Amino acid sequence: MSKHTADLKWVFPVLLSTSIAVFIIFIPPENQIVITLLILLVSLLCYFLLNYFLQKKITLIFSIFVFLALLLLSLKLLDLINSILLLSLFVGIVTLLK
Repeated sequence: MSKHTADLKWVFPVLLSTSIAVFIIFIPPENQIVITLLILLVSLLCYFLLNYFLQKKITLIFSIFVFLALLLLSLKLLDLINSILLLSLFVGIVTLLK
């Protein structure tokens, strides 16, 4: 991999984090659609950042876990039982994929 393509790999996560910052500063979270869009952007940022360090299957699973956990938190549905169920679901998926 050349130095130019290694530099270009970081362009999209930097642009995504900048758009998340602009989104947080200028757009108030008035309804659930705006909140869900922000959660989706954070999950995408998590996917692209972890994509450089881990395998693609694990990064996809982890970013889906982050998306679902943040979505349940925004809906005020993440109590102890739901968090244990969500964590056990993703532990089961990870063990099945290995």
